[in-house]
Amino acid sequence: KWGTVVAAMLTGVVCLMSVWWLMPGNDTKNLNLVIQENREKSTLVTTLEDGSIVYLGQESVLQYPEHFATDKREVNLQGEAFFDVAKNHEQTFLIETGKVRIEVLGTAFNVRSHEDDSFRLSVQRGRVKVSLKQGGQSVLVSAGKTVTLQARQLQLSETEDSDEFRQYTKNIRFKDECLEDILRVVNAEAPTLQIQVASSVLNKRKLTIEFEN
Repeated sequence: KWGTVVAAMLTGVVCLMSVWWLMPGNDTKNLNLVIQENREKSTLVTTLEDGSIVYLGQESVLQYPEHFATDKREVNLQGEAFFDVAKNHEQTFLIETGKVRIEVLGTAFNVRSHEDDSFRLSVQRGRVKVSLKQGGQSVLVSAGKTVTLQARQLQLSETEDSDEFRQYTKNIRFKDECLEDILRVVNAEAPTLQIQVASSVLNKRKLTIEFEN
């Protein structure tokens, strides 16, 4: 009896996977999702395929494909993170959160989106478009501005704390990141001390390391 039940369940799963696999727009590369989960106090720093850098805050999860589509770069965020997006006008960068969708070409901003429906985004440079998934409201957020979700409406205001972006870089951690990507972040934080590596082989070596202050 149990064998029959298990067989039926497996058949259902296989059928669902087959339907999903055959749906337009779903190819094998979409299955190769990378999940970064940060449960520690230090910021987890990840460099994406396109060169964009994500500073993932505590108790946050970032999900993205191993290889982006040709026309867009789409990631999913639960929690909070600071994004430094590489410019590419032919590949729009999209961030999916619980209630809001964020669209950007190249800029730096932080996002806080939690399960309690709270949402907050502040732009350090550039400009992003923030849209509610329900209701269709959209706002453009430029540098120095902050948008919040209040009573199911997006509210735009001045960014009160200009140092809020620094919280992500006080204590940073890298996990299995290439040395060249680590140095790109470190050099950006210390412009008077630029570290360079002469060996291309060494640049590709992967490290797990943490920096504080």
